[in-house]
Amino acid sequence: MGTRDALITTTRVTLALVFVAAAAAKLFLGEDSHSHSGSGFEELLRSDWLRHCVSVVELSTACLLVSRSWRVGLDLSVLLAIGFLAVLLGLLLLDVPVSSCGCIGSIPIDLTTHALLAFGIGGAALLAGLIARTPSP
Repeated sequence: MGTRDALITTTRVTLALVFVAAAAAKLFLGEDSHSHSGSGFEELLRSDWLRHCVSVVELSTACLLVSRSWRVGLDLSVLLAIGFLAVLLGLLLLDVPVSSCGCIGSIPIDLTTHALLAFGIGGAALLAGLIARTPSP
């Protein structure tokens, strides 16, 4: 395995682990959706059905990343990162505290960490996808 393949494989496995951890945190450390009141957007983000759907998408993406369809997993990772940034922007525009969005269960994280996660996931997936699609010299 060359350096290029090692880089792509390491990125794929790392992203898969991040998505499994995020899904597990949502499923096992998720807050009770009925314990909060707020804007309609905030209530939607805290809904049990959305938390479960997003967890299924994250776990499916993780499975794709470690399968023969890993390129699709990388593409989906980029889309998830874009969606994550869109939700963060929506929360900021509505003055909803980002630290308790529930994206990693009930673990509070600040805006900087959110942004680093989104750009890190999206950037790593995009870079690995571009490297994978570039012909070998």
